[in-house]
Amino acid sequence: ILFAMRKGKKASEIFNVFKPTKQLLENVTVKDKSIIDTLKCKNAIKKASKIIKKQGRILVRKSGTEHKIRIMVESNSQEATSEQSALLTDLVESIS
Repeated sequence: ILFAMRKGKKASEIFNVFKPTKQLLENVTVKDKSIIDTLKCKNAIKKASKIIKKQGRILVRKSGTEHKIRIMVESNSQEATSEQSALLTDLVESIS
């Protein structure tokens, strides 16, 4: 690595392993942030995670400062990202 850098190659060329993925962030306003602890919400998160599998990731968390649930879905597929984000957003809105 040092040899390549001495020959004029940039570190970013050598370590260029970052592959951007499609990401959606949703903020859902709720009265009670503890709704993400309900069985219905946990099951929906598990279901969405199984659909995404190893092609992405899902993060659902309570906001630390606002009455909001933050939903982040990341995947190689824009369609899968949009579908799972919509599924989780709709669920949180329906039980809030």
